[in-house]
Amino acid sequence: MKVECPGCMSVYNIDDTKIPEAGARVKCPKCQNVLVVKKPPPRPAVLQETGPNQEVISRNESAEINSDSTPQTKNCPYCGEEILAVATRCKHCGSDLAPGQPAGPKKDSGELFGILMLCCPVVAAMLIWFWVGSMNILQNPRSALTFITVATIIITAILAAVEASQLGFGSSSSGKKETGPIGFFFGILLLWVIAYPYYLYQRCKKGKKNLLAGGIIVALVFMLSLVSMNVALSQAGFNFSMSSIGEYATRSKDSAARSDARNACTAQEAHYIDNGRYVDSINKLIGSVYGLYLSENVMMHTSTNSNGQEYFIAAFHTKGSKVFTVSGPGGVVSIATKESVLPTVVLHGDYDFAKALITKGADVNAKDENGITPLIFAAGEGHTEIVKELIAKGADVNVKDEKGFSPLMHAAFRGRTETVKELIAKGADINARATGKHDVTPLMFAAFEGHTKTVKELIAKGADLNLKSTNGNTALNHADNKGHSEISKLLRKAGAKD
Repeated sequence: MKVECPGCMSVYNIDDTKIPEAGARVKCPKCQNVLVVKKPPPRPAVLQETGPNQEVISRNESAEINSDSTPQTKNCPYCGEEILAVATRCKHCGSDLAPGQPAGPKKDSGELFGILMLCCPVVAAMLIWFWVGSMNILQNPRSALTFITVATIIITAILAAVEASQLGFGSSSSGKKETGPIGFFFGILLLWVIAYPYYLYQRCKKGKKNLLAGGIIVALVFMLSLVSMNVALSQAGFNFSMSSIGEYATRSKDSAARSDARNACTAQEAHYIDNGRYVDSINKLIGSVYGLYLSENVMMHTSTNSNGQEYFIAAFHTKGSKVFTVSGPGGVVSIATKESVLPTVVLHGDYDFAKALITKGADVNAKDENGITPLIFAAGEGHTEIVKELIAKGADVNVKDEKGFSPLMHAAFRGRTETVKELIAKGADINARATGKHDVTPLMFAAFEGHTKTVKELIAKGADLNLKSTNGNTALNHADNKGHSEISKLLRKAGAKD
């Protein structure tokens, strides 16, 4: 016998011989609805008509033959799917087929989904033109454009999948293969421009409006908006970069460096707006993010303080004559001397920029207000390659700052072992004493600070182990006082006296 679930209208064949007299409770595997199935009433007694050479036929069998001629199924007049002949509601499109009921599919939220699917790309197109279009190139509009595109695709895919599930896509009883909600979701997600209008057409097979024409128009508007804005952003980025590149025939090399410094300053401020701090490397300012490109042969140095709230930029054209600097926040481009810029560049280890300044004639022995030279900066920071370049260009290897500290003392104090090697190899006085009140040596500095490798290097290069400072302490005394037991052992083993 056939049983129809009143919840989901699914039809099942049940062996009535297995149903007990009192009936049975059966759970629908699709909607989990519990049905009470009762055993069908017994057939009436068989009446037979016989006669000579006459076939015996029962009235019940005749009734069954007649009943076989009655169709057991029919097609829904609204969606065309096959349903039981006695069904009062289509399980596919939800149409109410009961006599006396209004014709047509049952009203539900299905049309709302269709309207939302049409509105979503329209809203996205408006955002592209009125929001993204109002941004300048430094506000990174491409990120906003990408967000709008991805959000539109995902939202329309979800709407299509939800409606397809409500309309019964993928559960056709005709045996034909039919795309289900998951198929529509991933189809729109992966191939939006085709799958989106395709679904708006397919929904009419479930009794909904055919929105194909509207879908094609909306898809075209959205895609044209997307492509147009991408082209506009590319052109804007090109124009911005051209403000840095410029025409070399119409401006000097110094002007190119000045222009690059100004644009780098603008990009720094834009980066601060986006990230809440200034960038610590000029490489992060160059390229597609801010559309900043350097002019040919212009070098740039950027340094930022530890909390990212201040910055320093220097631009220098290797074929020009001037250096342009700008300090932020809210910096203004100004002309600087090579000597005033070189210490900052050296301090941050920008080898290429430092070499360009040195090659162009920057004074490698120029001192700042504290008597510190570029070599002292480089030694203290451990920038060995810059140390080599400075010494090769004539930097005084034994120069001292206002406190009487030499480059070797700064390197030993900071534990810059490789730099210590280079300085000693280039003639630095290994036993030089500070001219201040403490009268200390490089070895005393290294022992006091606990730099074991540096102490080993100084011992290996012949540093005097028993020299005393003004207060009478040797390198060993400094190591003992600070608790550097390993260094104390090294010094004693090398011959240091207690």
